[in-house]
Amino acid sequence: MSIEKDLTRIADALENIADTMSSEKITISGNEGETIMEAVAKAVNVPVATIIEPPPAPFSDDGLDETPVSNSVELDSDGFPHDVRIHSTSKKKLQKSGQWKKQRGVDAELVKTVELELRSVMSIKPTPPVVAEPTPPVVAEPTPPVVAEPTPPVVANLTTFPELMVKITGGLTSGIFEHSHVNKVINNNGIASLPLLAARPDLIPTIEAELFE
Repeated sequence: MSIEKDLTRIADALENIADTMSSEKITISGNEGETIMEAVAKAVNVPVATIIEPPPAPFSDDGLDETPVSNSVELDSDGFPHDVRIHSTSKKKLQKSGQWKKQRGVDAELVKTVELELRSVMSIKPTPPVVAEPTPPVVAEPTPPVVAEPTPPVVANLTTFPELMVKITGGLTSGIFEHSHVNKVINNNGIASLPLLAARPDLIPTIEAELFE
């Protein structure tokens, strides 16, 4: 593990030295403003290649990359996305810490401000999708069964007491039965005498049927 840490430190140091050699101005042999790489090139009589700086990445009004924040945004070990205001345009990360490499000479206060903005943005929780509540099924109320009203029984025209007396008189006259038979039928139904039957019209059908059976 100690060898791997040493190699990591050496790689970071070499990377910083390379940046210094390509950007810092020094004075060599009285020629002010030459970089180390230019001085070395003159010494060995090798033309120096012209380095064209790539144009800065486009950014929105608030200075952040226009790339929308999503699960595919690359983050460093601090959980920050790349921001051109404070991070190197090479989008490289330090091998030791895994953080975005800072721009050389970037103001520390600007770094603190931008990191606060990025931390706030990355802490926003996504709005959950609106799930429509299922519409409850319409349950039709059961139709009450149609109950037919009972048909009243057909009651035949009952014989009244006067009509029964006419029929009994006719039966006596024609000899169908005698007075003794009439009295027996009436007495069997609890009536003491024929005139009392007028008070119990409900017994008339029974007595009539027994007289004329």
